[in-house]
Parts: sequence; C-alpha cells; structure tokens
Amino acid sequence: MTIISGGQFFDDQWRRVGETSRGDFGDWMIVDWDWLDAALCANPAIDLPAILGAAVPGEYAADLIDAALLARLSLVEIVFAGMSDGRGFSLAQQLRKVGYHGHLRASGPLIPDQYPLLEECGFGSVALADVDLKRHGEAAWKAACGLRPTRDPRGMFAPAENLIAESALGSGGSVLAGLGATKIRR
Repeated sequence: MTIISGGQFFDDQWRRVGETSRGDFGDWMIVDWDWLDAALCANPAIDLPAILGAAVPGEYAADLIDAALLARLSLVEIVFAGMSDGRGFSLAQQLRKVGYHGHLRASGPLIPDQYPLLEECGFGSVALADVDLKRHGEAAWKAACGLRPTRDPRGMFAPAENLIAESALGSGGSVLAGLGATKIRR
C-alpha cells in the first residue's frame, strides 16, 4: 500500500492483521473494527497497544461505534466500498463531530478527484493499493493534492492561486481545464 498525505507519497508503516494472525496485539497494527469490538466485549481487560488502528467499513453509522474504544485508537481507516459510495465521507465527518481527534485514513477504490473532499471531511491520508495508484498515476494524485474545495458558485475545485487570479480578473471561463478538475453539480 502507498500512503498519500499532504501531496507526499509514503510506504505504509501500519501492518494489517489478517484473520489468522489476530492472537496478539502489537503497535502499528490495523485490525478489523468488528473483530476488535467483539474481542473487547468478550474480554474487556485486553491490553491494547499504545499505537493501534482499526478499519471501519464506510457504511457504518457513527452511532454504532463505541466512543470509548474510538478514543483509544491512533488511527481509524474508513474503507470505501466503491468510488461512487460517499458514505465514508459522512462517517468521517460524524466521527470528527463526536470528538475523534486521531488520524483518519481513507482506503478503497478512490480516485484523485476525491482528494480535496477527503481532506475537507477530516481525512489526513489515503491508503492506495498499487493497482489503484497505477490506474490513475502519481501525477494525477499530486495534482489533486493541490486542489482545494471552494464555495465557488460554479461548484469547482481549484488551486487557491487560480481562484484569486480569476476573481481579480473577473474571468467567467474555467482556469482548471489543464488540471483535470471535475465540475461538481450541486
């Protein structure tokens, strides 16, 4: 997995724990939320590591997530089921509203155009499988990292410097054509 954060690309330092190796906890592990929740219900005295993450399906409702357990996690990875499934965005916003201050990471079949919205919803990074990174390319992801959501009445994503220049010039045309930005209909 490749991690994108702030326009930079990193190797993933977190270890995803598979079904067969969940016996012992260790630092820098991401475990499945359902498994973690069930394990703690069965044995509340489990000693959790200091640096633990959990993968939560994007379709979860925030009210199904135990706030006390959430507070013990360093990372919550929200797994998007598909590129067009926006429930992960909503879940991230809800987790921030209930007070989760840890790191939120998005994963799943995401596309570069979604990066500005991921940041706006509180995500600090995106985990991409190699196939997803190759499909769109690093250049597209880097370009998307430079885009910021705007409250422009045309509903566009734009680099901040282009918005300033456009408003100063009173331009009615799109300055984003060369950036591959997606126009969002509202």
